[in-house]
Amino acid sequence: MLKIGIIMGSTRPNRHSDQVAKWVYEIASKRAEVEFEIIDLRDYNLPIFDEPLPPSTHKYEHEYTKRWSEKIESLDGYIFVTPEYNHSLPGVLKNALDFIYQEWNNKAAGFVSYGSTGGVRAVEQLRQIMAEFQIADVRTNVTLSIFTDFENFTTFKPNPVQERTLNTMLDQLIAWSTALKILENKFIRINMKLPVYYIPHGGGPWHVLDDSLGDPEGSEYLKNFLKILGEEYNKRIKAILVISAHWEEKVPTINFAEAPGLLYDYYGFPDYTYHLTWPAHGDPYIAEKVEYLLNNKGIETAREYKRGYDHGVFVPLMVAFPNPEMPIIQLSLVKNLDPQLHINIGKALEPIREDGVLIIGSGMSYHNIKTFFVDDAKLKKVSEEFDTWLKQTIIFSNNEQREQELINWYKAPAATISHPTSEHLAPLFVCVGAGNDDKVTHVYSNYLYGAKISGFAFGI
Repeated sequence: MLKIGIIMGSTRPNRHSDQVAKWVYEIASKRAEVEFEIIDLRDYNLPIFDEPLPPSTHKYEHEYTKRWSEKIESLDGYIFVTPEYNHSLPGVLKNALDFIYQEWNNKAAGFVSYGSTGGVRAVEQLRQIMAEFQIADVRTNVTLSIFTDFENFTTFKPNPVQERTLNTMLDQLIAWSTALKILENKFIRINMKLPVYYIPHGGGPWHVLDDSLGDPEGSEYLKNFLKILGEEYNKRIKAILVISAHWEEKVPTINFAEAPGLLYDYYGFPDYTYHLTWPAHGDPYIAEKVEYLLNNKGIETAREYKRGYDHGVFVPLMVAFPNPEMPIIQLSLVKNLDPQLHINIGKALEPIREDGVLIIGSGMSYHNIKTFFVDDAKLKKVSEEFDTWLKQTIIFSNNEQREQELINWYKAPAATISHPTSEHLAPLFVCVGAGNDDKVTHVYSNYLYGAKISGFAFGI
């Protein structure tokens, strides 16, 4: 259902905006196809803008900013109820607008203004601001006069014609909000390059097991990491492209299924773990873009229409995105697990980051099943040796050095003990290629099942 917020632009005592907003809400709420909500700036207690970083970074320090961001991001359109102060909009409204940026983007707005001249000059200023926020403001403006629509300049009693004008504005706003929501979900490019993540996916269906495979503390740490990842990107991305350690084919193979379902590719777990559900879906349009990018670099590909998401996809992502609205596309590894080939695959895919697609490599930086679940000093030492080498290589080497080190990863300290086979390391090769020129951040570091495990992000 479409959600539209009615934002009250005044916080002063004895304001009129609460009366006007209530009137707008009562008329608007007669429309069953849309959910309306009054947003009172008093409830958010925003100070004069004080975030250290620009709002376009979407990195907020203060809880009141995060709360404001979450509310505005949840809405599909806006009705600004504003008085006119000194030929412009109230400062408190301008301040609230300035706190955030991309949360406003690609939505629609309508205006209900009031004042001695109907508040039209405040709306003129607002329309300029809307253009900067990439908000589509509708033509019809409800202009309320303090002389004719208020009794004794205080009690709101609108002329009957104002309701007709309001309904016209609502028609326009709902039409534009609906259209933009469809575009937002399908086609609109994000105006920033999304990062690339290499994440640990844990063991089997650990996320639903009471004992968490014998490591509740490590599993809880991983779960919190994934939840934070989901909260960070849930509303910012158009799709996710996942490269999982648990799918290998002769050539890079793209899942074109619109509803892949789940592949329970683990063994020996309780019966209920084979009945898990997750409402994720694919998108042939994005899958085709992945195919084009790879083919354009001379990389042969294949299509898959029947395979479900394996546990390297659905286990971590159902924690991060329990109810994903964005499509999730899976790309296979190549059976030879050649590091250079997978780095090249990543390089070919790099442009899709500018199309609002988050690339996630799902593996484990340590993956020797025979040594897991053992509280053993040798496991700790071996995993730490490889982890130290991996961090040094990924974070501190230049591009050329990093690629060469990864091509020869098996020569690293404790490498072949940490990875008897390299399928859980190979998604990292793809991530390195896709994030080749970007800053690398060590986003995950903890012990899991007794081994030191790392995760990396490129471009944050």
